[in-house]
Amino acid sequence: MKKKGFTLIEVVVSMAIISILFGATLSLSKMSSNISNDIKFENSLYEIENLLSYAKAYCKKNNMAGEIQIDSSRNQIIFFENSSHVIKRLILPEEAKLTYNKECLDISSRGHIKRGLTILVQDKWSKTHNITIRVGIDLIDIKDNDDFLIEYNVYKKILLETENY
Repeated sequence: MKKKGFTLIEVVVSMAIISILFGATLSLSKMSSNISNDIKFENSLYEIENLLSYAKAYCKKNNMAGEIQIDSSRNQIIFFENSSHVIKRLILPEEAKLTYNKECLDISSRGHIKRGLTILVQDKWSKTHNITIRVGIDLIDIKDNDDFLIEYNVYKKILLETENY
């Protein structure tokens, strides 16, 4: 009489295969979630850059002064025309946290930001990214904090070398 059933080895092997498949699926799901969060965060950085560029172009086109307010308590950036009328509002997602509070940037009627500023944005892993606004050439630059520190040290070294001459 034949017994119908599974041997212990068959059960162990099938459990091992199922656990390997489950582990691979779980790690792929987590990796997909991390990539999705990174894309959302990077999109937030480019949205901030876009808002700054839009504000400069709007002020230049309409020959009006403007103001950009950075409000970290509400995690948003607002572009005002003549400090009264809201033109554009950017509310950042939970993945991005602003570190400045109640900071204002004035934009001239010629579309130039009047002073430089570095906006610090933290991702959900507390890694800081910098959006630097440079006056004069009106350059808006996005960098990781690591890149910013490397550039700062190179700039500092160049300044020290030029002082020695």
